[in-house]
Amino acid sequence: MDDISSKLIGSGTAGILESIIFHPADTISKRLMSNEKNLIIRGNNSNLRNILLHTNTYTTINSQIRGLYSGLGFSLIHRFTQRMYGYGGQPILREMIEKKISVKTRAERIASEWSCGAFIGLGETIFMPFDLLKVKKQTNSETFGNRSMMTILKEERFNNYFKGVNITAARNFVAMGNFFMVNSIVREFIFDKQDPWGLTFSQYAFSASLASMCSITTSSPFDVIKTRVQNKDFGKNSNSFVVVKDILQKEGYRSFYKGLSTKLVTIGPKIVFTYASSQYFISYLQNLQKTDSNKEDCF
Repeated sequence: MDDISSKLIGSGTAGILESIIFHPADTISKRLMSNEKNLIIRGNNSNLRNILLHTNTYTTINSQIRGLYSGLGFSLIHRFTQRMYGYGGQPILREMIEKKISVKTRAERIASEWSCGAFIGLGETIFMPFDLLKVKKQTNSETFGNRSMMTILKEERFNNYFKGVNITAARNFVAMGNFFMVNSIVREFIFDKQDPWGLTFSQYAFSASLASMCSITTSSPFDVIKTRVQNKDFGKNSNSFVVVKDILQKEGYRSFYKGLSTKLVTIGPKIVFTYASSQYFISYLQNLQKTDSNKEDCF
């Protein structure tokens, strides 16, 4: 196994585990961001249960629980490919660049982490079809009707699967760039490590905790807009500018941070788990590779 394979396999494995474990929390977060009404928590008029569990669509407790796993198939595909590309691709790109450009100081290493993370974030838009179908399943499953996946793929126009591509690119640019930047700052100044490999799982988790809080908070407005664009029915015209205008006119600027506390509590741990797992798996596979190479050298 070469160095690139270890990065891709380690990050892809972490993505699958993330999807299986945290999908219900992701569904709840997406439903909160999609909600355009005032959230009423207490009293007879409370709409919290319907927003979280979609009780109008899923009428029994069993169906409501199953409903939290809506779009799991799309999520598995999306997270596997996305995490392999993001958490595996960023260090591959960074190492390629740093071989050609002399990077010596802390500031240069942190800038390299940020720029490579932001660039990789822009490229994540290629996985939008899986993300869009996942979001629709989680928040607006009625749009699928009784159609099979193959029927939907045949009937819907190709550009429908890239709704909100501009705002998604902006969200990913901010989120991924800031995430890797904060991780590198923690590694450099707290752990005094230049190389991202060889840390303990708890050290990876600690740096990812701070990085995820920064990443989620700074990208939250983009994420709300993205979710509102993607959750509309197939073929319904909607774009980022229309969504921003509606939010400002009807809900106010604070609505750009709808679901932020929920995301920090539910999505934050997911990112921490996935990043820490991916980096730990990659380090383990790289050490395994070195051990095998040393054994071959002995012979």
